[in-house]
Amino acid sequence: GKGLKTQKQCDKLADAIELLLTNSPNYNEYMVDEDDRIQIVMGSWCEAGTGRFIGAEKEAELNEQYEYGTILFSSVVTKDGMVVESSHSASLGHIKNFITFLRGCGGFEIW
Repeated sequence: GKGLKTQKQCDKLADAIELLLTNSPNYNEYMVDEDDRIQIVMGSWCEAGTGRFIGAEKEAELNEQYEYGTILFSSVVTKDGMVVESSHSASLGHIKNFITFLRGCGGFEIW
């Protein structure tokens, strides 16, 4: 039953998401098409293309290199040449749809 209770709260979240996106370095360069993805580093990584999680050792190296909360617009190449990405990502189209939802929902609950 968690969520946002009022339209004002939803508008604030929509504003914050838009601000975060547009103030992120390289946003306009990498977020052009609806299927372009934005990633946020939250400590979990997977192989690009397969979605398989990587080993703990490689994950630890990446977490040292990329601070928690870092925003990425592309995959990362590890020291051994593996192409990986954060396990937490969304497409530009999905984000735009969520912002549109927030602007008109009046509040929502998560179950």
